[in-house]
Amino acid sequence: MQLNDENKMSAICNIDITNDKLPSLVQLDDMVLNARAGENSAIYMHPRVKQMLGREYKYSKINLFNESTGLTKMVDTYEGIPILTSWNFLDATETNVA
Repeated sequence: MQLNDENKMSAICNIDITNDKLPSLVQLDDMVLNARAGENSAIYMHPRVKQMLGREYKYSKINLFNESTGLTKMVDTYEGIPILTSWNFLDATETNVA
């Protein structure tokens, strides 16, 4: 997962999605602060990581009512910063860090 700004970059590497070990919200906040994210920033990640973030941090918080006609767990931004996916990130090929 990488966050790019026009002058700085921050990353969270070696995300162990095989064992459902996603970055914590504190780590995501630190990534945003370390890159000094602003209006020209974007977060890039593999589509599987984006899907898992939605499942972990949004799906468990969803309340459905009788009027609900659909269910979405997609997360398109974090703290207002767009999340963009790319298949150029390798899927589960990095060595896990203990």
